[in-house]
Amino acid sequence: MKQCSGCKKEKPLDEFSKDKSKKDGLRTQCKECSKQNQKQYRKINKEKLNEYHRQYRSNGGRHADKPYVYFAYHNGNYYIGSTKYRWTERFSKHKHSAATGLGHYINEHNLSKEDFEVKRFSFETIEEARDAEKSYLCECVGQKGCLNKNK
Repeated sequence: MKQCSGCKKEKPLDEFSKDKSKKDGLRTQCKECSKQNQKQYRKINKEKLNEYHRQYRSNGGRHADKPYVYFAYHNGNYYIGSTKYRWTERFSKHKHSAATGLGHYINEHNLSKEDFEVKRFSFETIEEARDAEKSYLCECVGQKGCLNKNK
């Protein structure tokens, strides 16, 4: 038996969902209280959740981050790019396309995303991120270690 932190009732252990982070391996609230809290959250945040799901669907079933410029570093070499997608998705696209300097470098050295140190700089719009990327590229393309191809 365990006491629920929500309703304060003593309930059998099978009335609690699992949670590996807890000492006893169970959530502090019973399933019924958790269900009520989730229902209340969805009711209060209906518009926020609708917008989240609209964005998810409009991105082809992918979660979009805020647009950002990224610098991917590896052994003194670097690549500059901009995107609104997560680094894992962006890395995968580079890896499967040797058309980019980064894609060629990844495949030539058989690298994984964990091999890179990635620094991100967020922007409000993708246009702002692309403008910043172009500005960085003007300074860097052609310099030693820059993997970006001339545009």
